[in-house]
Formats: sequence, structure tokens, C-alpha cells
Amino acid sequence: MKIINLDSKYELTHAQVSYVESVLAFDVPFGGIDPIYPTMNTLTEQIPVFLFSSASMPSEQSLYEDEPYNNRYDENFEREYKGEVKPSTEWLGFYKNKAVIENITTPIIGLCPERIMKCVNNDEELMILIAKVLIHEFAHAQMNYHPLDPRNALTIYNPYDEFYKWIEESHANLITLARFKYFERSLTGSTKTFATTSTSIMPLDFVKDFISKQPDNYKFGLDLFNVNAWSWWKWRDNKAKIFSRTSEKDAWLNYAKLHLGKGTLNRADLYRLVDDLIR
Repeated sequence: MKIINLDSKYELTHAQVSYVESVLAFDVPFGGIDPIYPTMNTLTEQIPVFLFSSASMPSEQSLYEDEPYNNRYDENFEREYKGEVKPSTEWLGFYKNKAVIENITTPIIGLCPERIMKCVNNDEELMILIAKVLIHEFAHAQMNYHPLDPRNALTIYNPYDEFYKWIEESHANLITLARFKYFERSLTGSTKTFATTSTSIMPLDFVKDFISKQPDNYKFGLDLFNVNAWSWWKWRDNKAKIFSRTSEKDAWLNYAKLHLGKGTLNRADLYRLVDDLIR
């Protein structure tokens, strides 16, 4: 990964970076695999990660605007998260298709270590949550890149509505959970060794628990994961088409809200609703 410290007082340690790379080392056999698309590992080599101070992080609203990242800080957005409430991933990090950094326009991923530190109790949790946030943001990159369309016309969806925030964020969490699932399967024994650090924390359980306490549109990714609903690439490939499917979007969104967190999600019903979106 290309990591550049913009203005954070914290650096990522070698162990933290090695851990992220370890989770990403395992291919995820859950569909959407096409040799013409870059793997997530390839994206980590192409898209730089910038470390931001909390004061330099953009407001969440500006992330959903079709304009270059612009350092607009929202004082009302700076708040504490404790106990049973966890923040949106975009409070901790972000992906932006177009960002202007030192007069260079590029896709970037931003990460705020000091905000992430507010959400954990120890260094072991910190290492896992850094990986969770980065993989979530690279999942956004994976869903917003089309090799046959360098201007992203096929993946542009504007303006961002409630449906977008539900389907995009839940699928980014779904991809993240899948990565941790197959990483954890590769490990043996009750003590998991990550880079130079050993811990008894089960990474997938930690990530699932964190997501279960996030806002609803993020939390729905856990429901998708629990029923193995792998159709994220259909969303990636059809965003421009889906934008105008108002009734179909409403049907998907209402279904997601109805079954959120209840354990009643039906994969066949969900696939039907996705097919209706792209038909």
C-alpha cells in the first residue's frame, strides 16, 4: 500500500500494515470475479492512502457530492462514539473517485487514525479496526471502477439518494466481512497471530460486532453476509441504469428496512429484487 501522512500525528505501524495485507492475501470466491477487473490487491497498489487528522477529515455530506474532495470540516460531525454505538465507516475513513491533493487529481482513500482510536479498547482491536476500515474503503473502489470506462460513466450515480447509501455501504461491509471470513479460515489454533502480534481476539467476530452497532445502512451488510447474498458486482456494473429505476429502488430499500437485523432475509427474494433493478 502507498501510505502518505497528510497531517495526522499518528503513523501506521509495520504490524498494522502487514495485518491489512495478510487479510487481503486471500481470494474471496463469492462472485464478481473477472480477469479484466483489478483485484483488491491491485487497487491497494494503485490508490494511495492518506492519513488525515480529525480536523482535516471532510464532512460526510461532502463525500456524497459529485465534486473533488475539498477539506470541508464539519464541526458538528466531530463527536464521541462510545459503548453500544459505533460510527459510520465514513467517519473513520473514506474513498473518493476524484480528489485534488497538492494540485494532483487522483482517486484516494483517506484514513483518520485518531478517530479509529476512539472506537477501540486496546492495540489488538485497533489493528483489526484499521484493517476493517481500509478494506471497506477499498471495497468502495472495487465497486466504482470499470476498466472499459475510465471516466466512470457506467458507475456514476448522481445525486446520491437514500437507496445509494444503503446498497453501497451495506455491500462494502459485505465484501469486508467476506475478506475476514476467508482470512480467519486460513488460521489454526485458538490464538491468532497477525504479523508480529498475537491475540485471542477472533477478527471476524470483532468486525461483525462492530458492524452490528453501526447505522442501519451499514448494518444491513451483516444481514447480506449471513445469507450469502453475493450480487455486489451487479450493482457495480449497472449503477447508471439503476439510478432511474425509482419503483424498483423503493422495493429493494423497503425490503431491506423491513428485514434489517431480524434474521428473516430471504436470499431468493433479494436476488429477485436485484434482478428487477437491472432488468
